Amino acid sequence: MVRPRLHRGHFAFLRAVAQGLSPRAMWDRYLADAGAFDDGPRVHRMTGWIRTELGAAAARGGDFARARLLRLDLAPRPLPDAPDAAPTLADFVAMQGLEAFSEAEQLAAWAAAYAPTSPTAPAEAARTRERRRLRLLHRQLDAIHALEAQVAQPVSPADGCEAWLVDAVAERLRRAGLLTLGDLVARLQERGPTWWRPLRGIGARKAHAIAAFLGAHADTLGAVPEFESDEVAATRPVAEACRPRSACAPLERFTPPAALDGRAGTYRCPRAQCRLAADNDREAILAWLASKGDGQSGGVNGTLRAYRKEAERFLLWAVLARRCALSSITIEDAVAYRDFLLAPPADWCSLHTQPRWSARWRPLAGPLSAARARGVAAQLGQPAAAIRAAAAV
Repeated sequence: MVRPRLHRGHFAFLRAVAQGLSPRAMWDRYLADAGAFDDGPRVHRMTGWIRTELGAAAARGGDFARARLLRLDLAPRPLPDAPDAAPTLADFVAMQGLEAFSEAEQLAAWAAAYAPTSPTAPAEAARTRERRRLRLLHRQLDAIHALEAQVAQPVSPADGCEAWLVDAVAERLRRAGLLTLGDLVARLQERGPTWWRPLRGIGARKAHAIAAFLGAHADTLGAVPEFESDEVAATRPVAEACRPRSACAPLERFTPPAALDGRAGTYRCPRAQCRLAADNDREAILAWLASKGDGQSGGVNGTLRAYRKEAERFLLWAVLARRCALSSITIEDAVAYRDFLLAPPADWCSLHTQPRWSARWRPLAGPLSAARARGVAAQLGQPAAAIRAAAAV
């Protein structure tokens, strides 16, 4: 969501982690705009990316020694219990990303971190190794500090949205008249936590990422309201009271009325010719979805989740909005469904983060873009025909 560019938070995070401070605490303090913290791949990718960017900046300036120094991971690590606990040179080179360096440089870096201890003087060897690491670390911190003034780009209200946000999001904001980060902050301050809902193509997840980015740079952009989570929404009784109530419910809890459940659908064949034991449209959908699972864990995989979302929305619309059984849907109905997706009523929309068991769950997060609505209408021939065929053939 946010375009990857170095800011002062990246420098502060790298300095802190290099000196052995808690990555979790430093992530929350300096990189709140980078998403949720995890103890594994994300932290390694982030520190690796920062080191690569700094090394490239030093190399562009012709300082190749500094570029090599910045690529070293000199954070404190537990001393090995025995000499054979140290990684091999090949493993160390792969871990540190030193493939392009000469063997002499690779050996020097390995020795700085894992110089073998002498059986007769392990303590002295360990102290020597630690002194060497600290010397390199001090040089590295000096290099990071020197490059920060040259490379770090503070976030400014005058910056265009395209400078810090990915192109697709920046274009949607531009169409809404939000050209700069200052415009965006003013929008949040004026509209509050629900600022994103009237904007086409900006859903709950994108809004959350944008708000997190702006909040992380409040010192230069100004304070913005926090994103409206489930708990915050629950404390807004007046706003919620103004929202129309909805009969929408997830597929597993939705029971169509008998007159619209598809038992007597227009396109339902005689029971003797059906290939399923399903007696109504909902049962046929569930049987069709079951064929999309992996048949092993019983969980919901990505394919099944995507099919369930579209089938669920279509069934709810057919019964609740069109007042028609799914097995009676016509081409004209499909066109009407496309128009519905472009401007769904408020009581059909909620945040993506609403759990399926919540009473505030809704099948949509807001209007679909024209391209997305056309795509859904065009694709109705596949999932809807398959559902209807399963229910009616």
